[in-house]
Amino acid sequence: MSNSINSDALYNCVGCGLCSKICPENAIQFITNAEGFINARINDEKCINCGLCKKVCPKFYESNSDYDINKAEAYYGNSLDLEVMHKATSGGIVHEIAKLSISNGVKVIGVAYDYEENIAKHIIVNKEEDLFKIIGSKYLQSKVHDVLPQINHKDKYLFIGTPCQCYALRKYIKLKNIEDNFILIDFFCHGHSSQITWDKYIKESGFVDIEEVEFRSKVKGWHNFVIHIKDKNKNYYGDSNSDNFLKLFLANSNILKGCYTCNFRYNEIYADIRVADFWGRKFWNNQDGVSMILSLSKKGSTVLTELHKNASISKIDYEEIYTAKQGKLKGIKQIPIYRDQVIEQLQSDKTLKEIAEFVNKKTRTTRFVDEVSKRIISFQERGK
Repeated sequence: MSNSINSDALYNCVGCGLCSKICPENAIQFITNAEGFINARINDEKCINCGLCKKVCPKFYESNSDYDINKAEAYYGNSLDLEVMHKATSGGIVHEIAKLSISNGVKVIGVAYDYEENIAKHIIVNKEEDLFKIIGSKYLQSKVHDVLPQINHKDKYLFIGTPCQCYALRKYIKLKNIEDNFILIDFFCHGHSSQITWDKYIKESGFVDIEEVEFRSKVKGWHNFVIHIKDKNKNYYGDSNSDNFLKLFLANSNILKGCYTCNFRYNEIYADIRVADFWGRKFWNNQDGVSMILSLSKKGSTVLTELHKNASISKIDYEEIYTAKQGKLKGIKQIPIYRDQVIEQLQSDKTLKEIAEFVNKKTRTTRFVDEVSKRIISFQERGK
């Protein structure tokens, strides 16, 4: 029986990269599969079945109450720097933590947009002026495995990534006994969007030599989803009502299958700090952005107390976070029954407009069926 990530598991590969980092035989490589997602591949001839890759892999997740989200300390806050607030997706707290880290000699690992390959990828930043490369959300699966070999066991790092990436990295640094060298930050994650969606989007939109991408611009305020792309010919803004990339992503129709059953989106947090938009009634009229912040460790709480010069941070009751995030409804997502059809259409000659129209029809039908079902149940209960 295989003692590697090739073993049967309940979940799918999320492309976190830590299996290749821990493999003593360099037997694991990464490919982008037909659906447009990064997957691990094992060279069976090199594999010695040591089982180390399984120990860090999110596919083989086992619940641990030490990381229960209900143990978190809750805060909200925002940067006091106007330029940061303009560029950040929400309140700019991660950027301020990154600045603080660099001032203390800590290297920052975060996601940048690669304008040559038109992909998202993790990079290492050690200069404050380079931090704007990693500011803001990237609605793509990040290529993280290329940066992992650059991480050593002596330097100190701030790592910013998805919950599954932070889970795998937490497992790795615990096994290597180097937890003290790391602070991990994740976020309430929507899921990885397929790269083939983005590639088709760029091609159909006619973007040439892209100079700037904001996956969520605040040009219409913090509460709106607006994508901004600037190339040598145009300066494009598209909102969630008109932009086909946003339509597919926000409809959960083109994300990695493993993301639908994610165990880290809500219930457990393996990072020291988790951030998100603090949407809801509390900041309904705020158009600049407010970060929701959860601290899961003493290290995380210490970092937040050191931000007082560059950020406004207030502690709140955890129940406010739970209410704003609709409780555990933010955990498991239902896989749309048409999800595989969307992926097949993305692989075909169909345009994104046609695919988005297909998804819109399907979601309207689903909502109608759900509403009818609720009415039938309600009628039956009244008749009892």
